[in-house]
Amino acid sequence: MNNKYHFKKSAMRNFFFPLRSNRGVTLVELLVALGISVLLFASVFTVNLMARQTFEFSANFVDVHGGTRMGMDWMAKDVRWANQILSSIVIGSDTYTTADDELVLEIPSIDNSGIVIEGTSDYVVYHLNASDETILERIIDADATSSRSDETRTISNNVNTIAFSSNGTGLGSIVDVTSLTQVEVNLTTQKTALSGKVVNDDLNSVIELRND
Repeated sequence: MNNKYHFKKSAMRNFFFPLRSNRGVTLVELLVALGISVLLFASVFTVNLMARQTFEFSANFVDVHGGTRMGMDWMAKDVRWANQILSSIVIGSDTYTTADDELVLEIPSIDNSGIVIEGTSDYVVYHLNASDETILERIIDADATSSRSDETRTISNNVNTIAFSSNGTGLGSIVDVTSLTQVEVNLTTQKTALSGKVVNDDLNSVIELRND
């Protein structure tokens, strides 16, 4: 009787309070868990890397293409205004000379209403910064009566090459640039992302001078 009662009591205890297993985590289970963790980490890392590279490429694309077009727009506007191209000019203590990669323009001065002031001129120079040749600068040497002001402005960054020519001949090889009636401008820009991807842009334009 006692044995039968003891058996029932043990069975009920085991039903409501199962015996805990003393078995630990096996090596296979550990490897599976580790593999899943590695796959999850790799997936997250890959997605994050691709997103960062896409963002960086897009930012570089906007920077490069926007800079090229802004630089070309400035040069086109000034060349169309120009009376002539000058061989050289002295501004302050610096001498600027028209060459394959440098351009000196004489443009008519204007008053505050944008009307040309007869008999007076301003001078515009396009050249690469001496310390950083990836920067294209626009220098203005304005007449005292002009509404323009003396200034040096960066108009394009990430410059790879800038070339000025006329009818296929570099301006540095032309003896008398003052007689030219048109300028061919080639501006290329380039920027390399941290990922190694290169973004570049190349613009060419033939621009007529006013020659008044």
